[in-house]
Amino acid sequence: MSGTKGRLDRWNSEGIMTQTPLKVTGRKFELVRLRPGYNQQEVDRFLHAGEEEIQRLAAENEGLRSRIEQLESAADEPFDPSVEATDPGRDEATLILARAGEQHALDVEQARARGAQLLEQARGKSRQLVEEAERVRAGTIADLEGQEAELVRIGESLRRFEQEYRGTLQELMTEGLQQVDTEKPG
Repeated sequence: MSGTKGRLDRWNSEGIMTQTPLKVTGRKFELVRLRPGYNQQEVDRFLHAGEEEIQRLAAENEGLRSRIEQLESAADEPFDPSVEATDPGRDEATLILARAGEQHALDVEQARARGAQLLEQARGKSRQLVEEAERVRAGTIADLEGQEAELVRIGESLRRFEQEYRGTLQELMTEGLQQVDTEKPG
């Protein structure tokens, strides 16, 4: 994938991944014809695995956002000391909200770490694919150069044969004509 288009590590200013499963699914690769290139099935499997992971992370992220919104709306209620005194659940809600915030931060950190890990694995696989493609390309070029040298050798051999054949044919025709001239009566 060239440039920044198609990168899986794009995050916006709010820490939300801008790449979607639909973008990954819709990504088109240039088909390679008549020369070495990437294995299209292998690329498709890689993209499918990436799409599934993005879908999972997007669903998890959406669930966490909903959870945060619920907890924030509960926390946005105005403070009423009389309710606090009579409602022991208020302290529990505050504690739950604090734990949820901590869990959210932990989940986001883990998701980013997992994303970085997947990205590094993808980059490693990409490097391997490029190296393999370069090896195949070099081998193919070497084979073609060898075939070219053999064809040049055969062509030279055919040219020499043709020259010898023409020379022999010319000698025979000249001898035949001389023989006919010498055998003429008269």
